[in-house]
Amino acid sequence: NMQKLFENWREYGKSSLNEAIAHNIEEGAAVNVVLYFHGLSTNVKKRLNELKGRFLDSPNTVLLVPDLTPDPQTKSIPAGYIEQQLESLGSPEVNTIQLYAHSAGGKPMSRFILSSPPMLDKMTATYLDAIYGRRQAGLVGEVLDSMCGKVNIITRSKGTPHKWTEKLARTKGDCFNKSVIKQGHDAFKIPP
Repeated sequence: NMQKLFENWREYGKSSLNEAIAHNIEEGAAVNVVLYFHGLSTNVKKRLNELKGRFLDSPNTVLLVPDLTPDPQTKSIPAGYIEQQLESLGSPEVNTIQLYAHSAGGKPMSRFILSSPPMLDKMTATYLDAIYGRRQAGLVGEVLDSMCGKVNIITRSKGTPHKWTEKLARTKGDCFNKSVIKQGHDAFKIPP
């Protein structure tokens, strides 16, 4: 039997940093976690609502959207963040963890991955027009070293993130999947 937790997409959090939603968690079932790092000037509640339709149609999925406002580049998520959030659900077993970063969310996602979080082997990472500058590209290079083959980078066909993705492709292209989409930056707010 499916046990519907947090009916009506009820949100919960342990601090102002956290937003989390669970949907159709089967008792005792392993979950798939989606951790989303937003960009600058994001209304986190609004983005959370936009992401629900994209990710929570699947059963046994937990969506985590930490509030990194006003500037995600100055924030960090602790290595044990996912486990801490899952405690509220009785610490279910985890099948997969999908990390997504839009725009300025790329830097905190990279720092999170490089903090050697538990369950790194279950993670995939997707940068959505989210590599700005040499320092950020260097962090993504380190991420590629630790997660080779488990990283996707999606950019517009021009602009700073595309430029740095092309530079990374020259040295680490065999470690990530690259996609170029001819849409504006805001089209990347919700992962494809």
